[in-house]
Amino acid sequence: MKGLSYAIAGLLSCVATVQSFGEPCKDCDFTSVVDILSSSAMFSTFLRVIQRNGDIPTLNELQNFTLLAPVNTAFAGLSESESIADFDIYNYILEDRVLDTSEIVRGTSVIYEGVKFPLVLRRDESGPARINNAAIVESDLKPNFQNATVHGISELLPNPPNSQSLIHDINRESRKADIFDSFVQGFRGFEQITDNNTLLIPSDVNFFKCFNHIEINYILDPFDELSSLDGPMADAWNHDRQVFLQNLICHGIIGGQTAGRRITTNLNNQLVHVTNHNLGSSLSVNGSTPSNKANMIFNRGIAHSFSDMPFLPDAFQFTAEKYLHGMNSTDFVKELYFRKLQHIIQEKSLYENLTIFVPEFSSNEHQGFSKPNLLYHFVEDQLWLEEEFKDVNRIHSSTRTFPSAFCSSNKRLGGNCQRLRITKTESSYIINDKFKVLHAKPHVIGRTLIYTISEALQLPGEFLSSLNPFHHCSESLSLFQQVNLLNLPLNNKGYTILLPCFDSWHDYDLNFEYLRSNVTAIEHLSKSMILQTLIYSDTKTQTLEVMNMLDEKVSLSIHSADRSNQVDVELSDVAGTVKIERGLDTLFNQGVIHPLRSFYVPKEINISLKDLIETSGANYFLELLENLEDFTSMINESKPFSVLVPMSVGTGSITDRSTNLEDFLRLHLVNGSSTYSLLKCDGQISTLFGEPLICRQSSTGDYWLKLQNGDDHEVHILRRGCSSSGNKSCVFLIDRPISIRWLNRDKKRLRLPGIAIGAGVLVGSVSMLAVFLCILLVLFGKSAKRPVLRASLDEEHDNQEARSLLANNDSSRAIPNPRQEQNRRFETTYSSNASVPAIDVANSPR
Repeated sequence: MKGLSYAIAGLLSCVATVQSFGEPCKDCDFTSVVDILSSSAMFSTFLRVIQRNGDIPTLNELQNFTLLAPVNTAFAGLSESESIADFDIYNYILEDRVLDTSEIVRGTSVIYEGVKFPLVLRRDESGPARINNAAIVESDLKPNFQNATVHGISELLPNPPNSQSLIHDINRESRKADIFDSFVQGFRGFEQITDNNTLLIPSDVNFFKCFNHIEINYILDPFDELSSLDGPMADAWNHDRQVFLQNLICHGIIGGQTAGRRITTNLNNQLVHVTNHNLGSSLSVNGSTPSNKANMIFNRGIAHSFSDMPFLPDAFQFTAEKYLHGMNSTDFVKELYFRKLQHIIQEKSLYENLTIFVPEFSSNEHQGFSKPNLLYHFVEDQLWLEEEFKDVNRIHSSTRTFPSAFCSSNKRLGGNCQRLRITKTESSYIINDKFKVLHAKPHVIGRTLIYTISEALQLPGEFLSSLNPFHHCSESLSLFQQVNLLNLPLNNKGYTILLPCFDSWHDYDLNFEYLRSNVTAIEHLSKSMILQTLIYSDTKTQTLEVMNMLDEKVSLSIHSADRSNQVDVELSDVAGTVKIERGLDTLFNQGVIHPLRSFYVPKEINISLKDLIETSGANYFLELLENLEDFTSMINESKPFSVLVPMSVGTGSITDRSTNLEDFLRLHLVNGSSTYSLLKCDGQISTLFGEPLICRQSSTGDYWLKLQNGDDHEVHILRRGCSSSGNKSCVFLIDRPISIRWLNRDKKRLRLPGIAIGAGVLVGSVSMLAVFLCILLVLFGKSAKRPVLRASLDEEHDNQEARSLLANNDSSRAIPNPRQEQNRRFETTYSSNASVPAIDVANSPR
């Protein structure tokens, strides 16, 4: 029997060989697949191709198969060489299956066993069945010698694209899979991982539903950072990309109605529930909406595309580290790994409050970070900037400080955390007056908030370099420099410096000059205003004891009202309440500086009015005050009076008998209750003489004084200063004396009653008649002798002004003797027993 089988096979081979040369066996009782192809002209082109490719023996040797034979029209437009090129007979063979068209049910099914690549069979209610879009135009041609069937198809079945090319083709046609296309193009080993599997393709819409742009960047690595990494950081990133892809690949070929309702697993061994719809023309997975496109074959598998796969984000969990990669801040992450700080941005960031200020990618290239500097970019709390500054008017700015994660500087800050100073302006947020926050809404991942800033933060520097030049602290700094306090020693506590800035010395420039010449006073003042602790403007109301730089214990009381822009600080060794402006904290590497808008005097420093007058150089005027006993105690004890000190005082200041020295001085003494008005150049200013002054501020900010009831003469306030007893006892240096004569002229002109005016008219008439008679006598009389009457008082005043002696500011300059400058008339009317020389107050220079 075995020999008979071999004989029959040999005979069949001979017959097939004869037929292969185009000589049909007319008298044979059996036919093969090749016989069917030879007997029909519609397969002539296909037969010629397989003859030239040497595929006839292959077809004759097969059993239990189906041949899909393209008809001649499938080759239309192709040359003979094009028809043969890349031709593979196995593209058209279903092995181990004889497929009858009656088995092709309505709908879509997939054949994936016994084929070179999956075949998708479709049958509608009308029309022929189709295999991979090729219509079956001649069906069920069966040879009687082989267990096989032949179907004539309308199209060729070329090799499908590989999985990567399929995705690229889908995106090129629809432009709806650009993200996934970019992902697979840069994924090594993608072909191997999809071999004989089902690929689920997420559309761009699906990505945008499930991820934000930062998360998409992490998946895609568009900045090509992954290629430059190695070690644990690269391993973690590659692992996430691998897991993400494996989540979209199911084991085996799943498609058409063969999918049914089944449970399979993906390459991460997670369960995937598959359901087909519309007779296999679409399917859904894990409760997704039906696929947009289904049953798309590639060379070793099948693919389906979706716009809504809700399980897409389930592949892995995002952390702050992954967000930083997605924000193109991989260099920042590298620095954290290098400094062994990567734990801050890993799983910990999901469960603990954290805020990160990360520099924009373009600013951190090739930039190194120290460990303290890296920690300064973190705040161990959630800072929702819009919430923190929600009550701030858009027109005005507001500033607050927040502790950073840099808390290890025991020597400098006593273990306290260095702070970040954040200012809300009309349009943005600024850190430490320099670094701009580029977006008000943070990126949120877990319990971590991430803000992008314009450039890497720098830790606050030394005392001098940290000050804002626009705060105008140079005068105070010059005092600190005199006593070597610009470099503070490490104290393991940190410092709070209360520093007069802005216009603090504007009302106290005489105080400044006095201090500058008194090193002991400078040292006491400066060290009293440096506290060895950290007090910020957001410190709550409390009372505590601290040490100042004099190593003295000081009682410190802080009064902080929620809606106030100022914090009141009372120091037991400083007179008055120190006003700290909220949010004006200036950070430096050893603590905080509070620029003050006022000058405060320690209680141990006593500056009298006399000290300030001496500092001004008006020694002559000081002599005048000290010659009167009432005024001596006033200037020595700094009683609540202020002094207007003229820069120059002439001997022509008193020439009228109606005035005296005491009146002159009283006109230059201001009641303490009016000193504040004088300091602010606002309101009426009362003098001890009784006549009020008024102040005018010019467009340049200068202050000018005049008598309220006098003429338009004004004096210019040049400098000022106040005694240590407070702002009710000050010295104002003016450019010239205030003359009582300015007031007298106005009185004569303005205070005449009505009766006096009438009497004046009568007296005037009589006087005119008398003058007329005198003129007649003069004309007819002898030549007149020298006149007895001297020049008028006004002429006398002008002469006296020309001869007035000035009290020079320079104490080394000799004070002139007034007696040598006075005219004889005045000398004869002035008492020879007076203890001071005569001074013409009424006729001072105008």
